[in-house]
Amino acid sequence: MLKTGLWTLLVLLTGCTAPRDEPAPAAPWPADWRLVCGQGGGVAGRWTGYTITADGTVTAWSGRYAEERVEATGALDRAALQALWTRFEALDFFARVLDEPGNLTAVLEATADGRRHRVAWIPRVEGIEPAETPLETFFDTCLATGRAAFQTR
Repeated sequence: MLKTGLWTLLVLLTGCTAPRDEPAPAAPWPADWRLVCGQGGGVAGRWTGYTITADGTVTAWSGRYAEERVEATGALDRAALQALWTRFEALDFFARVLDEPGNLTAVLEATADGRRHRVAWIPRVEGIEPAETPLETFFDTCLATGRAAFQTR
């Protein structure tokens, strides 16, 4: 009887293990993916914008240049990052050439797979003038995604 009880206990202990958590699938975006989107200049020379990194960290910043002073830190979930990455890939950003700064300037800078690229242009009035190019549309998406990281707290 004792032998049977010990045998049953041994079978139960070795046969009942906790299920293992499946690791999350690898992200389709590179680990060094980073977006900086913002605008500024003018008389005050003030810049504002967001930096979004591959791990979902979002920083809101302002200052005399991009990323000078971090004002807040938020986070995006994987679905939001996936949506942004899909749009970024469709934009073919690294093939775009645009360097047209003005008194006010919009800037979009990206790093991915060790490459870094920046474009700059005179921005339209956000919310009043519609986006006219895929780059402006993506810039609006980048700004909206940055804002959303702080609205979900």
